[in-house]
Amino acid sequence: MIDVHLEPVLLGFKILLHSVRLILRNWRVALRFSSPLVLLLVLSPIVFGVDYLQQTDSDALGNTSGASSTIEGLLQFLAGLWVAVAWHRYVLVEEDSGALIPPLNAARIVAYVTQGLKIFLLLLCGGILTAILLAVLGSSSAGESASALIVISVIVGAFWVFYRLSPVLPAAALDTQASIRGAWNVTRSLSGAILVMVLLLGVLSFVLVVVIEPIQYISGPIYLALSSIQIWFTVMVGVSILTTIYGVTVENRAL
Repeated sequence: MIDVHLEPVLLGFKILLHSVRLILRNWRVALRFSSPLVLLLVLSPIVFGVDYLQQTDSDALGNTSGASSTIEGLLQFLAGLWVAVAWHRYVLVEEDSGALIPPLNAARIVAYVTQGLKIFLLLLCGGILTAILLAVLGSSSAGESASALIVISVIVGAFWVFYRLSPVLPAAALDTQASIRGAWNVTRSLSGAILVMVLLLGVLSFVLVVVIEPIQYISGPIYLALSSIQIWFTVMVGVSILTTIYGVTVENRAL
């Protein structure tokens, strides 16, 4: 059982590190379980007609129609759900059919989406209140600086709330009963650590963007490959963090 009395900074770092190690230690299995997403990332440039091999400028790289981008985003979202449910079940109950493509558990995916919508609606209510506050501050003399600070705080806060409520998602994947209130209560002891983890995750995401984005001006194919790896890594780390938080708070697993 984890020592919740550890410093939040150390504990937050350990949550993120454990989630990354979960992927690295099981990278072959992670690739197999994420095969729907990997396949989509490989086929997207072909299906949606972006010629990365001949065009390297940023305009060319972004030369997809709005409809194609929407479809691609929706497919990535659906693939992410498929992978998330399968990965939760693999890590938490060691479910592995050995197949190249993980089983499509439609019922669990629907339950996963249902719980996700509950969290989204709560965050949406907070976003509406924030928009009202920003509108009020916009008319004041300190509007711009205060508004920027509020926006940053709200983004961090939204991710913090999301991860505080996140145990309902792996629970849905496992067909286990869980409530929003119960998730909030069970993650109370990790409140500070989750905040630290969110900040560390934000720094990691920023570093990846800073490293990868300039490459689009040098080589389209390399940029495409690195962007695909970034998307895959981001999705898998995010899903692993949900798994880790659930394991620690609900199942009392050690980091």
